[in-house]
Amino acid sequence: MRERQPELDALGVRVFAVTFESEARVREFQARAPLPFPVLRDPCRVAYRAFGLERRGPTTVWNIPTLWFYLRRLLRGQPPPRIRADPFQLGGDVILSADGRRGWAYASRDPVDRPSADGVVALASRAARHRFDDNA
Repeated sequence: MRERQPELDALGVRVFAVTFESEARVREFQARAPLPFPVLRDPCRVAYRAFGLERRGPTTVWNIPTLWFYLRRLLRGQPPPRIRADPFQLGGDVILSADGRRGWAYASRDPVDRPSADGVVALASRAARHRFDDNA
């Protein structure tokens, strides 16, 4: 989403990253790969539960798509990250409309399952105009 930030800014859309990581890990990550938006901590995973972002088992997390993702990274000379947090907590993407109601949520099926940036920006544009509907 970093590359799409100017479009989101033009829409007046505010982006936040939410993590259950420790404050020290967030600082370490931001020093290594700063994000263009605020990072909010949710160590008790209240937001994760509210938006249906589940904690799953090993066969969901270490499946073929995930292993293929890390193999491709290895082939490009990028070692897999060291696992320090809960690898079974899945993430997702949530968009709230400008009036604060939940408009859309995407719960990842595995660690590498993410919606396209184009799709998220299009939905954020609709959210900025309060135009969510059942077909989103």
